[in-house]
Amino acid sequence: MESFDRILYEKMPTGVVFVRINNPEHRNALDVPLRKEMTRALETAAEDAAVRVIILCGVGDHFCAGGDIKSMGDFSPMEARERIALAHKPIRLIQNLEKPVIAMVHGFAAGAGMNITLACDLIVAADDTRFIQGFVKIGLLPDIGGLYFLPRLIGIHRAKELVFSGGRLDALQAEKLGLVNRVVPRQDLEKETLKLAESLAEGPGFALGIMKKMMNKGLDCSLDTFLEMESGLQALCFNSAENREGVQAFLEKRKPRF
Repeated sequence: MESFDRILYEKMPTGVVFVRINNPEHRNALDVPLRKEMTRALETAAEDAAVRVIILCGVGDHFCAGGDIKSMGDFSPMEARERIALAHKPIRLIQNLEKPVIAMVHGFAAGAGMNITLACDLIVAADDTRFIQGFVKIGLLPDIGGLYFLPRLIGIHRAKELVFSGGRLDALQAEKLGLVNRVVPRQDLEKETLKLAESLAEGPGFALGIMKKMMNKGLDCSLDTFLEMESGLQALCFNSAENREGVQAFLEKRKPRF
């Protein structure tokens, strides 16, 4: 098992793993070592066949306050590109993992912290959550995919207003816009998120992974391309052990055991 300094990696017997950002004294700001460790933690979860669902969350009072502004110096263009590339790696992993990734969010999800949640498949937010796009206030672009994900989730006009103003959304506003899947009381956040994750972990992992891949790719391809992809991947599902078990369970009027 991998060991980490800034990540708490907690694997449950149900196939759920918690990847907890553990830098609470700095509101879980994403400094360079933490970005590297998050990548390793997600790679560990990806390679472990026993892991079926990942919950990404933060230790302490906040999910993540974004990048570590104090560590930002006078970078050359090449140094700046290398720094942001480190943050791109976990975003790509979250999107490409053929396993559901749930963001469990509370407190501040600011800047890069907010944009990490946007890359996840599902977002469960505590009622004390504040989503903040503050990049414009320090003269930067919303990075690590924020300008890609946000218009797709809430529409381009609302996304422009949010990033141009450096504004914030509380949990209920985010839910109303369709940014989060559900809002729960802070004291119930982990219990409710784990319940959701475990229900997904009981599902057909192979099929869920394909569903995720198809929906992500379907946002940027034609209908004909999508349907061609669908026909090939559905053929794989028809020939899977999961399909055979699901059909047998249906005929026997029992819950499938995937």
